[in-house]
Amino acid sequence: MMTMEKDLKHIKYVWVDAICVDQHPDRRKKTIYRMSDIYKCATFILAVPDLHSAFLKSTMTKFADIIDDAGRYGEDLYHLIHGNVDHLFAIEEKFLDDIGVPNELVLRKLLFEYTDYFVKGFVNDTVHCALYNDVKTLNHIYETSQISSLASATDSLNIMGGGDPMIDYGRRDYSMVAGNGNNDALKDLHYCAQADCPLTSFERHSNEMKCREAHHRWRNQEANGEWQHKIIERNNCIRQTMEFLMDLIKDWSSRVWVISEYSIAKENNNLKYWFMQIKLAPWTMVASDDIQDFTFFRFTFDDHLPSVKPSLKLSLSDMMSHTVYGNFHSTMKSQLNPQSFLEMILLSKASKNEDRFYAILPQTYYRNLFYSNTDEDQWNTSTLLLVKFKLYEIMNTKDRLTLLLWSIGIQRGSQLTFPTFATSALPPLNFNPDLLTHDPANHPCNFDLTDPSSVMFHHNKNEDDEDVEDAGTLFSYISVKPLSYYVDDTFNIRGKNGISLKQEKALLRRLDIRTEHNDGHSRRLDYVCIPAFGLKTMKQYPGASCCCVYLIGSFSSRKWVLLKKPGMIWDIVRLIFRRVSNDDHTGAIFNIY
Repeated sequence: MMTMEKDLKHIKYVWVDAICVDQHPDRRKKTIYRMSDIYKCATFILAVPDLHSAFLKSTMTKFADIIDDAGRYGEDLYHLIHGNVDHLFAIEEKFLDDIGVPNELVLRKLLFEYTDYFVKGFVNDTVHCALYNDVKTLNHIYETSQISSLASATDSLNIMGGGDPMIDYGRRDYSMVAGNGNNDALKDLHYCAQADCPLTSFERHSNEMKCREAHHRWRNQEANGEWQHKIIERNNCIRQTMEFLMDLIKDWSSRVWVISEYSIAKENNNLKYWFMQIKLAPWTMVASDDIQDFTFFRFTFDDHLPSVKPSLKLSLSDMMSHTVYGNFHSTMKSQLNPQSFLEMILLSKASKNEDRFYAILPQTYYRNLFYSNTDEDQWNTSTLLLVKFKLYEIMNTKDRLTLLLWSIGIQRGSQLTFPTFATSALPPLNFNPDLLTHDPANHPCNFDLTDPSSVMFHHNKNEDDEDVEDAGTLFSYISVKPLSYYVDDTFNIRGKNGISLKQEKALLRRLDIRTEHNDGHSRRLDYVCIPAFGLKTMKQYPGASCCCVYLIGSFSSRKWVLLKKPGMIWDIVRLIFRRVSNDDHTGAIFNIY
């Protein structure tokens, strides 16, 4: 298909990862080490989110059915995703011809304008009456069209002298204006003897109580008819396929190499995408003009949804994202939105953890660090925990602090899991890391981000530890030096925000914290809160109050562990805790294990 695509058919050289990357471990590593350079040289980057569609078909019958349906309606999907509503309208006219819908202007206008089964329903968002029923409406259009056809034929017979003179086949019985008379356009199109005509529910109106009563009378009836079944089938196939494509996009866009590729594509705005399910069908070979105009889908990195391209008059509402067309492109936009460095490297999917570094580092502030070090094996990390350790080693102070703050949102159970500052799981990132450096003059951070010692990582691997998963976790810690912190002098270790006796004993043993002074008196553990921002920033940005690190440990030993956030707001914390300015004289350093 690339040989037919308008922009790609003249390109002589194509790089395909699945073919060009030698999977031998050593050769693969050397290739992917320079993968970003390959993509930066590309004229276009073509993404195929369903490249594994053959595998999907073999795994579930439902997937196979959806993919086959995509092939049946490939031309419809092609023009729908492109937003070519004129082409789609012409396809739908031909579809109605093929399934035997009478070529009557009024009938087709009712189908196109008062149902969501066609291009207007795919692209526009219509606020229906609360009890609008699309199947009931379609059946009603079908039934009245049959009556109209019968009456029209009978009128012709009467004119020619045929028919039963004792039977009135005229339209008087069917001349009652549909529904509540709230829509003049509908009056001109549709005359109906049914007082609860479902067409009147297509839009909101003042007399919806009648619709509710009619709905209860009809709700147990089944759809019937002939050509309307084929209309419903087409609608279901297209909508189901579009939803399936959106699911594929979500999965595809979360892969670490894909994140790398669309990050590169953003620089040149040269990302195209295609779906294998939209097969090379006869419609691409009908005429030379079709072939010349054939293009893959183009994603543009801007803040707007792509516009449809109609001469057909379609009004696009602000709620367009609820439609098939709008929802699809909104999904593309949200999935390919810029992410922070840590989100790209930690929330992505990767078959090998080393790929996280190979794919993401060259697209970030750390690209020089990546290329200047020729030791490729240094990125070989077997677990996500070790990935975080490596990040703490190479990142700047801001990113180290961001990763630490990110870890405070983790749900912590009854057991203390070490290291508490870098567990394997991560919740969604719920704050903007750029706030740390947004306005240092007026809204400073509570850490000196120009001082590397403000957040330092210390990784001392235990050579006697044979457990790779736990290697070095006992001896690894983060040391933080905030500008100020808060101490709870009335902390109850068994209270709501404390820990159990079992946890306390494990903590004291693990960190080797002595519980007695030299004079023999017992010593309790301390409880502190370290906010990421100063008071002024907390007031200006309410979300900043969530970025607080809560620690339990010992000032004398400087050993601490991260605790879950307490169930109290920042204003309460300020009342309970005592603020301490951490100047050079105080010099408190918190070593978090």
